[in-house]
Amino acid sequence: MFCYRDHRGEMKIDWEKGCIHSLSQSGILLTTPVQLPLFSLRLRMPAFEVKEFSALNGQLTRLDKTENSAQALYEFTEPEKIQVKISASFGGEHFSRWRIQIINASQGAVEWVDFPQVALKKEDAQKKCSVYWPYNEGVQIDDIDFRESTSWRSREPEFPGEGAYALFPGMVESQFVAWELDGGVYLGAHDDQRGLKNIDCMPVKNGVRLKIKTYAGGDFGQDYESAFDTVLDLFQGGWMAAADIYRRWLEKNLPQGLLPVDENPALPAWYQDAPLVITYPVRGIHDMDEMKPNRFFPYENALPIIDELAEKIGTRLLVLLMHWEGTAPWAPPFVWPPYGGEEMLKSFIQKLHEKGHLLGVYLSGVGFTEQSNLIAEYNNENLIAEKGYARSFCLSPEQKLEYSHICTGQRRGYDLCPMGEDTEKIVTGEIAAMAAAGIDYAQILDQNHGGNPYFCFSRQHGHAPTPGPWMTKAMQHILKKAHETAPDMLFGCESAAGEPYLPHLLLSDNRFNLGWIFGKPIPIFAYLYHEYLINFMGNQVCAASTFKPDPESLAYRLAYSFSAGDMLTLILTDDGRITQAWGDRQFDLLPDEAQTITLLRNLSHFRKGSARKYHFGSRMLKPHALEKVPERAFSMQGARNSLIAPCVLSSRWQARDGSIAQILVNWTKEEITCKLDEQTVAVPAMGALLLEE
Repeated sequence: MFCYRDHRGEMKIDWEKGCIHSLSQSGILLTTPVQLPLFSLRLRMPAFEVKEFSALNGQLTRLDKTENSAQALYEFTEPEKIQVKISASFGGEHFSRWRIQIINASQGAVEWVDFPQVALKKEDAQKKCSVYWPYNEGVQIDDIDFRESTSWRSREPEFPGEGAYALFPGMVESQFVAWELDGGVYLGAHDDQRGLKNIDCMPVKNGVRLKIKTYAGGDFGQDYESAFDTVLDLFQGGWMAAADIYRRWLEKNLPQGLLPVDENPALPAWYQDAPLVITYPVRGIHDMDEMKPNRFFPYENALPIIDELAEKIGTRLLVLLMHWEGTAPWAPPFVWPPYGGEEMLKSFIQKLHEKGHLLGVYLSGVGFTEQSNLIAEYNNENLIAEKGYARSFCLSPEQKLEYSHICTGQRRGYDLCPMGEDTEKIVTGEIAAMAAAGIDYAQILDQNHGGNPYFCFSRQHGHAPTPGPWMTKAMQHILKKAHETAPDMLFGCESAAGEPYLPHLLLSDNRFNLGWIFGKPIPIFAYLYHEYLINFMGNQVCAASTFKPDPESLAYRLAYSFSAGDMLTLILTDDGRITQAWGDRQFDLLPDEAQTITLLRNLSHFRKGSARKYHFGSRMLKPHALEKVPERAFSMQGARNSLIAPCVLSSRWQARDGSIAQILVNWTKEEITCKLDEQTVAVPAMGALLLEE
């Protein structure tokens, strides 16, 4: 039994069995008796079948160890002949660092490695563990079993892809996951190439497993060797302490081209004005509606409502259109010309610009629609055959063309491979038309959560026959070309952008509200990346199926988003009323409009005034604890039964000049008195308070 211990903790490894035997911190055992394999891996064979291997079934043939390092060699002859070399080092900056090498004597391709694996306690006598996960801007899972009872349970990513899969770069924006109970365990991939990974957590017998599965992108008969450390570290002190481990690595290994907000020439002047995002459709009232023009069409019908909101709130607006495409809503890749014609939209854009406002559009990612389910006459079967576009579609491991799983209610179609022959040309062609019309912002990768493409196993596209780092590089290339095509436009994606795509996706649609379905949102994304970009609150889709209708739930969500440093968003009904969230079909209990407008006006004034330097290019810090904060209960549906929400939210920031302040946001209609560091403070109703240190 190999044992390493230092001031942080102790790890015992049973190399013969091929497992981590135990892990302790401050004398407290963190692991369960369940012994998971130290590693598992998959080969994808030329005849399409898969073969999997586990350390528990391998033969240890060599072990070299010192006081703070070890190298172990495992040999397999079944189901194929391979050797696996594990290298572990201990001490220094991190408690432990791990690498894996596969000597592949088979004809298969290394598809993925899942390593290292350890089973942690699910609960103790007093409480359940928490998992901190950079999924959808950050989620704290405080009940792993509850999470598994929801539709957002852990799942193995498969072909065809789905947006909700726990993939980095994708809905998982950063390369780590952490666990805390009586101690804390951090598992992070410190990979500066930022290749594709399945980063997740899941229950095991009486325990929890943190998971980093790396997709190798291997070719047939090719060896594999990890070019980065997977770090298993120990910490204490909550999710920010775990994120600090990753932030220290990140700051030494920023994605190429990622710059602080005030040094980035790609950011337009309006970015730091934090415009209020106003989003609405011009056809129908929800995604599955009959797509007839509503009261916002023609486009200029919206101008009186836009003028009224801008005057009441005292801010410029970014008008973000849905169902504007001249093809069919949510029917990528073709969108141009816009519904109603190019001249009609250009006239609207001109009038917005004259008033200082901006125009943005939602797109629907790198997919290819064969048949719209919303506009029956929109069919591309002949076009696909005539142009040979199928050559660029994602293929299954068996080299078969299968329909996409994305937006199947709205369309039938296929996923485009980022290395497909036609993909870049199609994307940049549509972007060029939008830029020529004067559009300021395009969410070009709605449906590609975090900017991630979908699995492709094609053997004709020039990439490896398995998913892997090539996917990150290919999407980075497309985004670079998009930026070159329209250097004055900003681009974004659905959910916050995955780390390697941040330099080109500088304003994205946050979906933090989804975290309430299976956990609790925490602003990991802002903690790591706020110095470099901000996002907007997003269209809050699914909030209506999480919060039961409540006139104050929007105010609470606005306060959460503001506290995290994001731009704010309003969703409008087609008669100009403020609604709870995109996707609503019932408008009988809308948000309290007076409360919403007052809160937005006060926060806008606050952000442009004393808090300005703390909201742009600033660094999020751990806040001082608030005490005696009253709470408000919200009834939930489709998830938890209720949510207990603080009436004052708090975040702490360090500006570029080194000054530090804590911001308190009160979303309620009453002034609230609470305590901060033994000081009594009064936070104004529907407003914010800045406390500089």
